[in-house]
Amino acid sequence: MKNILKPFFSEERHNVLVFDATKEQLGFLRKSFPSNHNFIVVSDVNEALKIASENHLLIVIAGFSVFRTGGVDLCEKIKRNMNTCHIPFVFISAKNCVEQMIRGYELGADDYITKPFDERLLMVRINRLIQNRKRIREKYRKQSFMIELREKDIPKDEKFISAVRRVLEDNLSDPDFNVTSLSEKLQISTTQVYRTLKDMTGHTPVEFIRNVRLQNAFEMLSHDKISVTEVCYHSGFNNVSYFIKCFKYMFGATPGYFRNRINNDAYEGVMFQG
Repeated sequence: MKNILKPFFSEERHNVLVFDATKEQLGFLRKSFPSNHNFIVVSDVNEALKIASENHLLIVIAGFSVFRTGGVDLCEKIKRNMNTCHIPFVFISAKNCVEQMIRGYELGADDYITKPFDERLLMVRINRLIQNRKRIREKYRKQSFMIELREKDIPKDEKFISAVRRVLEDNLSDPDFNVTSLSEKLQISTTQVYRTLKDMTGHTPVEFIRNVRLQNAFEMLSHDKISVTEVCYHSGFNNVSYFIKCFKYMFGATPGYFRNRINNDAYEGVMFQG
């Protein structure tokens, strides 16, 4: 079975938070996951929340029981928190109860797995969640600076990105606005900003801030009749040479060349380099 499951996971060491699982469920999970996964086993909600906030977690797996409400509380709090809502959350239960399943999904759980536990099916479902998260991260890695902010129907795990974007756009022309400034505006630690942005987008906060500035420059060069130097400063860069270098790396052309081709209605070569 170990060889069958090997393709589902990389060789990297990952943290898996297991909350309030029975000995039987925990034993099954340890048997199912590859040995390079580190199981963090807890039964206290506050401790689990602290671990989720301070560690890179591959997934959270929690027991679901009508007699023990810790898993329910944990799921609700993790999915409400912008810093942790992106972490895949799975309930496991010894009882196949539709009402429990509905409750779990209402809380924001990503999956609900019941007995009989089939090892391969469990891994396929968990792997699907992990791969979906990787695809979302890749989308943000390539396009997060271009994603349109919506006023309604924002998924919980996109609210953090939207909040970051709004703060950045409100302070875009300030060249001194940095990661510390961002964390103060969001009222969370710089460590949390770094971990959440990195987990969700693949970008560090410094990279993300620079990408948003470059997006603004791209839009201004496309529509506004101002000089490249003015675009540079309006976008929060205080060094024109550095601005040109970053713009060319991301879009494959210097700002001046891009502006000239836009004016001639003939430029089709802009490519985001990530």
